[in-house]
Amino acid sequence: MPRRERGQPSVSRLLLYASLSLAAVALISLPALSRHPRWAKLLEGIRPGFENASAWAKQAVEAQAAATEVVVDSAARDNHGAKGGVGRGGGSNGSSDVLESGLSSVSDDDAASISRQWKSCRPSQTIRAVVFNMERQVARWEFVRELLGSRGLCVARYVSCDNTTVREEASGRCQGNLTSCAASSPAVQRGSLFFCREEAVAGIFAWNKTKYLFNGLTQMKAWGEVAKLVTDEQFVLFFEDDVAVHPALSELRGRNFSALLEASVRVSTSAGHGLAFFGLCHPQCFRSDGNRFDGQLQGFRDDRPATAKVLFSPCTGACAHAYALSGRALQALNRRREDLLDHVRLPAPAPPPARPCAEFVACVHDPWGSHEMLRQGCAGFAGGWLDPATGRPGGAETERMKTKFHKGFAGIEVCGNLYGSNLNASALSKHNGIFYQDRNQFISDVDPNNRFARHPTQELAAAAPRKGKRGGRSGASARRGDGKK
Repeated sequence: MPRRERGQPSVSRLLLYASLSLAAVALISLPALSRHPRWAKLLEGIRPGFENASAWAKQAVEAQAAATEVVVDSAARDNHGAKGGVGRGGGSNGSSDVLESGLSSVSDDDAASISRQWKSCRPSQTIRAVVFNMERQVARWEFVRELLGSRGLCVARYVSCDNTTVREEASGRCQGNLTSCAASSPAVQRGSLFFCREEAVAGIFAWNKTKYLFNGLTQMKAWGEVAKLVTDEQFVLFFEDDVAVHPALSELRGRNFSALLEASVRVSTSAGHGLAFFGLCHPQCFRSDGNRFDGQLQGFRDDRPATAKVLFSPCTGACAHAYALSGRALQALNRRREDLLDHVRLPAPAPPPARPCAEFVACVHDPWGSHEMLRQGCAGFAGGWLDPATGRPGGAETERMKTKFHKGFAGIEVCGNLYGSNLNASALSKHNGIFYQDRNQFISDVDPNNRFARHPTQELAAAAPRKGKRGGRSGASARRGDGKK
């Protein structure tokens, strides 16, 4: 168990240094005093002392912060030598604890916008992350930006695709295509092309588009943009804008929180995983012999536990509110997306290419729109799921980890760990993980009765007779309507 020895300054000494520093600033900055010969001479004589006091105060504050930092220990394995890790924030200006608003994202190239926002992070914000957020939901973005930024995450706003930014181009000769072809385009030979912000995102030829289209397009497009910015081994975290920190960890800030996430990513990196989950709805987890693939993370201050235990296991499950993808997984998913674009441009009625789809495609459960679009025409999968014997991902011939799937969810493989598998959100009994969806504050407009996320009070409200307009969903508290949870 790690132990960190720190000298911790007393509170009284810290207050004294801070008071002297403030006094120095106040006196030396008074022009009237500095112009008076007698006062000027006096100030000049005591200035070095004040400057030393200011420096001591700074050192004391830094020492105090260091002394309260926890050390994260993994009871599963030693991962400190693992390559890769989380993508690091920039810290070029250091002027704010959280990122700039990112409201100009819609006018930027998306990858450039993400990179620009990451570069504006403070050095203390060490974990790169992306938050999906509707353009009109500014208050939601401000809320989640503070939530994550104060916990050491370098967050970039990614404006979601919606009916104002998405358009469809379709062929008039869509033989065998399920998608309605109301428009015609000479560039599209079979099926439909969907654009977001005038960039082609996905080709659809074997899926009847549903209400999950927008969320699917949003996250698939973001994966492709982020893939340009990271190496194969780096992980990037992705969040929807209704996340909340589990109550057992909600008091942690800065490194005391982000160190848990970094330790989690080290575990996934050392195991060769391409995915990691920090929140799932109704997770289904693989139970290995002797629980050899399970583990525990916990923060310690000296020899004393400083955080709740965070258990992890290989799992799959619904919801996409908090997860991480490696650069390798991002590249693979983006290749599959580009294959779909190419296919709908082929002369009709060409069949789908008879080859396995890219690795990690079989790992995507939610967003459901991405799940269904990426699987179109797949003649098997190239791998990415975890081997039950080794706990590492393999190719198409690799045996699958077996779990109990819900009806209709068969074929969604176990590809990574759920961190916080023991942390069950009391408000949402089917949510597990370090993060959960705050459905008390943010209710889905698309699927308010979603069985994975309904709160008992919502069930009571749903059972009560309603008169007039629906209430309880206005402004920043309205869940966005662009995807399945």
